Amino acid sequence: MAFKVMSRIDREALEHAALSPCAAFSDETLGRLHPIEEDPFRTAFQRDRDRILHSKSFRRLSHKTQVFLSPEGDHFRTRLTHTLEVAQIARSIGRGLALNEDLIEAIALGHDLGHTPFGHTGEASLCRVIARHRGLPPEQAEGLFEHSEQSVRVVEYLEHDGEGLNLTREVVDGILCHNGQKRAETLEGRIVATADRIAYVNHDIDDAIRAGILRENQLPESTHRLLGHTSTERITTLVEDMITNSASLGDDIAMSDKIWGAMMELRSFLFENVYAASDAKAEEPKADRGFGRKYLAQLNPQWPITPIGQFPLNRSAPASEGEFYVAGFPGVTVVHTWLTDLRRLSDVDSRLLSSAPARDLYAFAVDEEAGFGGFAHWEDGVLKRSLCAVRDVMFEDVGLPEPFESPYWAGEMHEQLGGLSLPFDPLD
Repeated sequence: MAFKVMSRIDREALEHAALSPCAAFSDETLGRLHPIEEDPFRTAFQRDRDRILHSKSFRRLSHKTQVFLSPEGDHFRTRLTHTLEVAQIARSIGRGLALNEDLIEAIALGHDLGHTPFGHTGEASLCRVIARHRGLPPEQAEGLFEHSEQSVRVVEYLEHDGEGLNLTREVVDGILCHNGQKRAETLEGRIVATADRIAYVNHDIDDAIRAGILRENQLPESTHRLLGHTSTERITTLVEDMITNSASLGDDIAMSDKIWGAMMELRSFLFENVYAASDAKAEEPKADRGFGRKYLAQLNPQWPITPIGQFPLNRSAPASEGEFYVAGFPGVTVVHTWLTDLRRLSDVDSRLLSSAPARDLYAFAVDEEAGFGGFAHWEDGVLKRSLCAVRDVMFEDVGLPEPFESPYWAGEMHEQLGGLSLPFDPLD
């Protein structure tokens, strides 16, 4: 038995022979930011798919929940299973229109790499964090974080320790435009944008039914009539309509108005009855947990981050040198690390100060062996107060005392020693 070996050049020729004239062809790619040597067997878009599939960001999708923030059971969707469903639906549509499945798959696998955990609840939490960091009121927070833009940042800068994945421009464009706010340049990218909606509308119904929030017979009757009574029937109707209607258009990707309207009616129904439902959002405060760690990692990929999830504020296990312990609580992010030879908190690395964005930032430092204690308070990035000392030496005393300091300075919190020592123990 003899194998038939297909080189990259053979595959590129096969694309021209088998795909539609309006498809994106691998050998006509707009290229990468940093040119690389061609692969002997894989096309440019196949390489992009493989780079995404093997990235750390792709593996992290398995731990990101969607609508149900803390589901009980193994059958609820995660961001990873959503991504795989989008890829399957998009490839089915692309195959029916004879478009480039490799490009479709690469875009689909990468489209949500920058999405937050906890679905759009997590996205809203990051918007609020950014608003606080910029000194904006909460009503101006919406849209400050866009997961499609973050996905591009992941593939262009954050992966591979700041070097990025160096993907083709067609894949990056499809990832950026998948949320529908912009139209992708390629038909393949436009397919992924619609497949994304097909996937989440249908699997969110399935998850809501599994969670007991919905029953199938509660869905609008008009959508049953047009799309079907099961998830399989709905997806089949939407995919087939996409193929037949796009083929009739000849130069664009779109559903028929009737079917599109039915899908958007389902989407509106989900917003009213599932996405805002108390059962789905009962765990919402947890949506802020871990965001400090992610912010740190994105600020400087070289910093070693030790994710430990939730820990009490008075935890006894200290961070070792080179470690960052980070936990998020509703309204509070805590960063715990080791700083060497620091006697004035005003000298803390500005990058570390900006790693937990907030209007008010407090730093606390302790060296029990030396009897050193200190704290500092920044407001909108400006140092308002810093006190760092051992009992008989003041290393830094900046600004006016905070209200909580009064009983310490009055000698009410510690036995008086006299002389030049402070009327309190800085470790307190």
